[in-house]
Amino acid sequence: MTVAIRKLIVPRQMQLIAQGQTVTIIAEIVDVDVTATLLDPVNVPVISVYNPAGTALVTDAVMTKLSLGVYKYEYQTTSANAAGIYTVSVTVVHIDEVARLERVVAFKIVRSSTLATFNYVAVKDQNGVVWYWYIASDNTLAVSATVPSSLGKQAAAIVIAITPSWLEINNPTPALRYVYPALTGDATVSSTQPTVGSGNVGSPTFIGIAGGSFKIALNVSDEVILATV
Repeated sequence: MTVAIRKLIVPRQMQLIAQGQTVTIIAEIVDVDVTATLLDPVNVPVISVYNPAGTALVTDAVMTKLSLGVYKYEYQTTSANAAGIYTVSVTVVHIDEVARLERVVAFKIVRSSTLATFNYVAVKDQNGVVWYWYIASDNTLAVSATVPSSLGKQAAAIVIAITPSWLEINNPTPALRYVYPALTGDATVSSTQPTVGSGNVGSPTFIGIAGGSFKIALNVSDEVILATV
């Protein structure tokens, strides 16, 4: 058995992009001793992404399996990404064999972004899992297990010094409540402070996918709502 990386694929529409777009990078893994039969290696392939200056932006990130022998990685560019050519390295380890593609050209950022921005904030649940809250296109609070994305929009993080496990928000009474992610990531409310983590006083201001500015708030029934700012 001889493991090899048969192809590295970047969809044509993602090869020349503006800042803020997401690039999907696909690798096909094969056993070249069996007429290049697709193969799932023992260890999931990992990928590194380098900017035009050669600085690693992602180092040995685990790729996601799409099908037998086919793996992908999605790289979200931002306004901080410089224009120029971006390269990737992919490493596959299968038992005692290693296959590697070194610094292959993947995509090129050709212009600065003119995309509208929306915000998200990272929060931790009581198991320490990070979730991402943002305002969906229907102006509701949404949750994602990964950094959210929206076609034609650029996601920007709301930076809080320490990733909070809850937000301290007063209901209309007023009474202090703790808004925190359940183990599904969805916002839930308690009158008592969660036992794990630290909090943030108040809600940050979000720009929604459809535009507009919002803060997380509570109604008289302690239900999570959005207040326009």
